[in-house]
Amino acid sequence: MHTAPADFALGGQPLAVILGLCELLELGLRGPLTEKQQKAIGDIERQANRVMHMVDRLADSLQSD
Repeated sequence: MHTAPADFALGGQPLAVILGLCELLELGLRGPLTEKQQKAIGDIERQANRVMHMVDRLADSLQSD
């Protein structure tokens, strides 16, 4: 689930927390999820991974300058 190690100075840490919380919810630690909740968590994970990837690309481009 965690696909990109974002540069924490640029905001990767909050995204890692969001992804971690999604994972805990998916494990059912707070009870079973409805289908609608599962879809919402999947959407959150996809968007958080997308943003994390963008942060990584930005960090890479700043390092190459």
